[in-house]
Amino acid sequence: MLHFRNYQYAGNLFEGDFLLVRDFLLKLNNPTYSFGWWDHQMTRPSFRAEYLNRFGLWLRGERLVGIACVDENLGNGILSYTDSSLLDEMVSYAKEHLHDEGKMFLLIPDMDKAYQEAAARAGFYPTQERDTESVIQIDAEKLRYTLPEGYRIVSMADHYDAAKIERITRRGFTENRAERAPSLIELDAIDRWLCRPYIDLDLHVAVIAPDETFAAFCGMWRTAESTMAFVEPVVTDPDYQMKGLGRTVVYEALSRCGKLGATSAVVFSTKQFYFSIGFRPNTTSTWWKLKNG
Repeated sequence: MLHFRNYQYAGNLFEGDFLLVRDFLLKLNNPTYSFGWWDHQMTRPSFRAEYLNRFGLWLRGERLVGIACVDENLGNGILSYTDSSLLDEMVSYAKEHLHDEGKMFLLIPDMDKAYQEAAARAGFYPTQERDTESVIQIDAEKLRYTLPEGYRIVSMADHYDAAKIERITRRGFTENRAERAPSLIELDAIDRWLCRPYIDLDLHVAVIAPDETFAAFCGMWRTAESTMAFVEPVVTDPDYQMKGLGRTVVYEALSRCGKLGATSAVVFSTKQFYFSIGFRPNTTSTWWKLKNG
């Protein structure tokens, strides 16, 4: 019998309904809403655990058949389902419970016409904002690389350093490139992201420069239940760009995943960098906006 309930969060992010949803996404094997996206978003910077109890779950018996949740922030809705007859109810639920002060977007795959029509009936319309995931088939013969003299590659399993990870992600993704010691809050955020269940630190790799700083870094998520890996993030320190180090860390991480049974990897990006190293655009989704929201 079909029934609805809210996601139940009791203080541990990685138990209970986290595993129920993770297993559901693993079985769907949809690169748009992958297990890696679900794993990763729990420790993304602006995600709040209090959002979890707003999520909606639809079950037949004990089997999950649909989830309404957010992509990091309230107002950015994600619906994943196996029964299209639930769509009107799911869209209505997201509209009522997952909005941000009345503002609401839904990320809808362009090929999912049933979802599009349900959103339109509820007052959503498509915008120009789109997300495209890119996929690479893992082929060991195509993952070869060479490192410049004096550089070496390591995994976080044997060379974990939260301060160096904070430094390269800050310098690579922001304009804040000052040399400074990271705060305890920043270090704690890195630890919460990487030192937790369902992380294989041997798949998170960095290139170390001759001065012992991290010159490039790649995060990779993989699980034995899937042949698809998930890439997030890839960053090169601005001082070390144009040396092929970004490609190197991605290829090394992909190679490690391939040896464990992964056959493909997905990244939520269409940057030319990924296309230049072998990724190809896969499917595109459009952000639909709630009218008057």
